[in-house]
Amino acid sequence: MFKGELAILGSWNSSIAPLPINEWESALKFMNSGKIQVKPLISHRVRLEDCQSVFEMMFYKKEVFTKVMFEPEL
Repeated sequence: MFKGELAILGSWNSSIAPLPINEWESALKFMNSGKIQVKPLISHRVRLEDCQSVFEMMFYKKEVFTKVMFEPEL
């Protein structure tokens, strides 16, 4: 690592292959039709500027959270 570079590790838990179905396409279709409500799943909506404190909150489990949405326009 050089001069403040970050290493970000992640995982992927789904497929975008069309067999047996394309789950991304299906999910978007159901969200569009209102059959799936995703807003209640989001426990926190925060400004991008607050990301450090929010990541600390999640890491140290200072609050109960499910999904955290970073919204630059807040």
